[in-house]
Amino acid sequence: MKRQVVRLQGIPQSVPRARRFVSRTLGPHHPAAAPATNAVMHSDSGRPGGTFAVAVEVSARTVRIEVTDAGGLDQPRVRHPRGDSQHGRGLALVEVLSSAWGTQTAGAGRRVTWCDIAVPQPSQQVRRNIA
Repeated sequence: MKRQVVRLQGIPQSVPRARRFVSRTLGPHHPAAAPATNAVMHSDSGRPGGTFAVAVEVSARTVRIEVTDAGGLDQPRVRHPRGDSQHGRGLALVEVLSSAWGTQTAGAGRRVTWCDIAVPQPSQQVRRNIA
């Protein structure tokens, strides 16, 4: 199992960096932006000086994306926004694109939002990018 981690500032400009980090391993179609955006917008990571981390882990049949943030009052959950709403669709997208997802608490009040993407056999490109 191979794992790569990047730590980012808790600012909106870090979300594209998180997306690019995951794209280097998985290509352009993955749900990493939603939990990264939530880390910045809805957790204590978005406060001045806050940070969050993005990890990509490749195993035999699964790629796991984890976003670790500083926690907050509410747990991430799938929302059902009105059709004209600008926000609230991120975790619904994660739910559709992943085989499983969830949250768990980590030490010091941190929270990990994770999603697993099932891959029948990781491509040579995925294995090469995570090595």
